[in-house]
Amino acid sequence: QFGPTLVRDSKPQKDVKKQGRSPRCILGYYQPGHYCLIIIDGRQKGYSIGMNFDEMKELCTRMGLKEAYNLDGGHCSFMVKDGVVVSHPYKPTKDVSDGILICEGKVGA
Repeated sequence: QFGPTLVRDSKPQKDVKKQGRSPRCILGYYQPGHYCLIIIDGRQKGYSIGMNFDEMKELCTRMGLKEAYNLDGGHCSFMVKDGVVVSHPYKPTKDVSDGILICEGKVGA
């Protein structure tokens, strides 16, 4: 699931539907070669309630993102570093059909 656009040309978008707070995932862009991935935990009483789209737009604008997009949230939003889950998903799963992978390596290797 992809969308809505949260920020375009450094401006928060006004035509974004109202949504409740949930776990979220944001793909943001600063400039060529400089991107930002944000995981927002949620649905965990006493830990995190998530964010709604208005809060996400405000966060992205404060961070100086030129473009920002909402990706699928919920139980499939989690971040892994060196094989370890570093976010706190409310319902951990390994059954995710797609994702964004950032790794270091040689092109064509």
